Amino acid sequence: MPSPLPPAAVHVWTVDPDADYPTEQLARYGALLCDAERERESRFVFARHRQQYRVSHALLRCVLSCYADVSPGAWRFAAKDGGRPEICAPSGAPPLRFNLTHTDGLAACAVSLGCEVGVDVEGLSRRIDARSIAARYFSAAERSTLERCEPHEYAERFFELWTLKEAYLKARGVGLAGSIDQCWFWIAPGEPIRLELQDPRVDDASSWQLELRRPTERHVLALAVRRGRSAPLRVELHSGIPL
Repeated sequence: MPSPLPPAAVHVWTVDPDADYPTEQLARYGALLCDAERERESRFVFARHRQQYRVSHALLRCVLSCYADVSPGAWRFAAKDGGRPEICAPSGAPPLRFNLTHTDGLAACAVSLGCEVGVDVEGLSRRIDARSIAARYFSAAERSTLERCEPHEYAERFFELWTLKEAYLKARGVGLAGSIDQCWFWIAPGEPIRLELQDPRVDDASSWQLELRRPTERHVLALAVRRGRSAPLRVELHSGIPL
């Protein structure tokens, strides 16, 4: 039987979408997807990307069914503002909100009860021109924070800031283009992560709680939840697909 999701909690489920799954297991995951998801999966050129899509979307469906009396294959989704998917069927399900993300070696699904939520993951070994990206999209304060890092710490702090930006914008349902350089994050040991906005009129920065986690040694995960700061955010991490 499904368990109710506590209102003050966000559960994050992770899985390795690149693992060596038996053919039968991948077939079971594929059977859970709707026709639109199967069509989307078929567009990927490489088998690895098709598997990442299938496993991550099977994760989403099975996770949602942990909190509602709905079979994993019965969920239906529709794109809302900014292309963010939300549950549109079946009717009568709890007001679950979710966000899904994946990168090489890790997929993550965050679920809340009625609160806007965004999650993003990145691999720490991903090869990018971090300094050029920071110069274009990060605030002066964020760049200053990066420059104070030891060389071996630079990439980790860069990806912490980048995933926070993506998680926040995904939770709001707005696109990254034209927005990622307008939200800034302050990370200090022992203090809550703080959000600042270039234009305070676009959103209430104080309404967000933000978390950084390391689900594996090779990945950083950022979580953004709109629920105010009156009470601590309870985050539970789970591993695997609950099928």
